[in-house]
Amino acid sequence: MLCVIKMIKMKTKPYLYVLQDKSDLSIDTDIIKQVAYYCLRENNTQTSCIKRYFNFSYRQTSKIMDELEKMGIIRSIRNHPFIKELSVSSFEEIDAIFNNESSIILTDKVVTQNEVNVDTEPDSRKIWMEQEKQRIKENILKQRELRELRKKAKEELIAEGLIENTKRREPIPQHVQDTVWRRDGGRCVKCGSQENLEFDHIIPLSKGGSNTVRNIQLLCQKCNREKSNKIG
Repeated sequence: MLCVIKMIKMKTKPYLYVLQDKSDLSIDTDIIKQVAYYCLRENNTQTSCIKRYFNFSYRQTSKIMDELEKMGIIRSIRNHPFIKELSVSSFEEIDAIFNNESSIILTDKVVTQNEVNVDTEPDSRKIWMEQEKQRIKENILKQRELRELRKKAKEELIAEGLIENTKRREPIPQHVQDTVWRRDGGRCVKCGSQENLEFDHIIPLSKGGSNTVRNIQLLCQKCNREKSNKIG
């Protein structure tokens, strides 16, 4: 059965070929040429866009793209064999290629009544999806390694006293604060100041200290910053 083709005049699209019978894969030279024009005009070689623009099936689009690659109008991107790019830069080059080609007929096996015609994605797309999935996996593993390195680096900086531990620490019990306040007379044990007082861990929590009365002292903000993460 001959493939019935309609040419529809569009406002934004010069010409649009609609294949009425998508089970028929007989596609003539003129349709392939129009696809080549579209790729150059829109600078777009994505199978999904071509399928949608021309109302093709995936199998028909795949056949046309294979033929365009054989003719040298498109080519595979290096390291990405299933992603295509244009090999031509003008409509004149496309015309010259087609003028040197004989009539092109793309055919596939005849679908019998007992067979089911399924419009599936081409194998090339499935392979590309597998490659993308593998790339995503590699990125996830890389991010996990970076998180582990960041965690170790932060632990080392805390141990060296260069940064404070930002983890939420257990609050000092109120009765411990009251006892320490009375014991130290409400003054900084270093300089005697009564302003900007803070409860300081003599042995820092990061080095095994605890929230006991013996391990807590009063320091003003200035003395506490000078002490930093040191013991004492």
